[in-house]
Amino acid sequence: VTCCALCPRGALAATSPPLALVAAMRRPHAEVERLVEGLVDYVTALHRNLLNAVREAGFRSLAMPTLCTGGIGLPIALVAIAVIRACHEDFLRHPSDFIRVRVACFDVSHALALEQMRDEVYIDFYQGPVVYQSLMQALSADRA
Repeated sequence: VTCCALCPRGALAATSPPLALVAAMRRPHAEVERLVEGLVDYVTALHRNLLNAVREAGFRSLAMPTLCTGGIGLPIALVAIAVIRACHEDFLRHPSDFIRVRVACFDVSHALALEQMRDEVYIDFYQGPVVYQSLMQALSADRA
């Protein structure tokens, strides 16, 4: 994917959430669990699409920022789950053709959150969705 003269191989990720999700976020009594799951699913899909675009373009390395933590302002814990989930799923689908991912964190707390999520996934690496169910439950317990 051509970006510009300074970066001949780049990609652009549009991070505007779906309108239905934005509307749910604005409701005063929105069901928090469903909203959080919707946000994580949205950010996971965003990262899946990015990984697919990188893979389809023939690249096997990706450097990216912590998408959605800036202008959208999502908590890093949600974004970390989504990033690790998308990378984990991609690796399980392509174990012999993996993509090396580097995440540029502009805040130390972002790096710590990503490392913590990565370490949690390593514990039950081949358990698939079970890993993310336990991470979401832990996130819910933290909010309570």
